[in-house]
Amino acid sequence: MDQIQELLERSVADIIVREKLEADLRSGKRLRVKLGIDPTGPRIHLGRSVPLRKLRQF
Repeated sequence: MDQIQELLERSVADIIVREKLEADLRSGKRLRVKLGIDPTGPRIHLGRSVPLRKLRQF
């Protein structure tokens, strides 16, 4: 299994437009991925680490 395939399948519940995302990843195009949390806020906890780890893979 290649790295992009693993990124799209492991720990992922749903991808809206999988074909476009996979094509963009394979082309080397820079992606802008956002997560709406405030890292300096008082409500950050270990539960937030799951999406942060996934963003790191991107």
